[in-house]
Amino acid sequence: RLPVVARAITWINCTDRTDGLVFGGRIDQPTTMTDRPHDRAFSPSPHRTGRRFRHRTHLLLAGWFLLCVVAAALLVSQSVWSNERAFESAAARLADQVTDRALIAETALEGFSAFVMSQPSLDHAAAAEFAKTLLRRYPFLYKFEVAQKVGYTQRTALEEHLSAIYPGFRIRRFDYDDRRHWRDAPDASSYYPIIFQEPHFTDHREIIGLDLHSSDLLVEAMRESFVRGIPMAPRPFTLVEDATGYVIHRALDHGNDEPFTADRYALLALRADRLFGDLATHHP
Repeated sequence: RLPVVARAITWINCTDRTDGLVFGGRIDQPTTMTDRPHDRAFSPSPHRTGRRFRHRTHLLLAGWFLLCVVAAALLVSQSVWSNERAFESAAARLADQVTDRALIAETALEGFSAFVMSQPSLDHAAAAEFAKTLLRRYPFLYKFEVAQKVGYTQRTALEEHLSAIYPGFRIRRFDYDDRRHWRDAPDASSYYPIIFQEPHFTDHREIIGLDLHSSDLLVEAMRESFVRGIPMAPRPFTLVEDATGYVIHRALDHGNDEPFTADRYALLALRADRLFGDLATHHP
């Protein structure tokens, strides 16, 4: 029986070395595929293992880069959308404010027109105080004016009368189209000089005596207001002051009779830089 026991111990000892069990006071490591001669041909080479590692690394980097690109695109898209919404909101508010100011200008002119109509003969001092009140309340308005029809035979008397209020007053015209200079109004059957202006200036902004016949745009607005009985304005143009603006005309009477003009007009001059300038600085 001893040989049988010896063979059994030898078999167990071999198994222990293979499985890494403690036997005989030591630990034997299990054999690997590379320890077996017949498996060495199938073990991966270091070159192949390194290539696989680099391939996996490249895939991870590409995935991370793609993820970053997608995230950045989403952020940019969100930013563009937010900016578009902010711009649309600001544009809507600006449009509302412009509309409000246009309505205020028209209402202010209607009030001034009613005041002038209540006076058969214009009281310049009272009209100036009324206009100043409106200008203080609505500083984006520029100036109020009154134009009056004057026949050829009345010209001299009117110029003498108004010279006491506005020294050097005379009926004159302004060349809006080409040379942009002042000249005395030529002889005509009638004139429409501006006989009142508030605020009153002493420089190039002073247009007292300007005949509205100086510009076809002004004449057209005069006729439209007379026929329709509402405030009318021509398209924006370059004012005497070399600023872009327009003038709202309000005929103080209206009808369909030739020559389609009233005897008196109330006017409100508006400058674009004053009407819209402060609005633009508060919006993107």
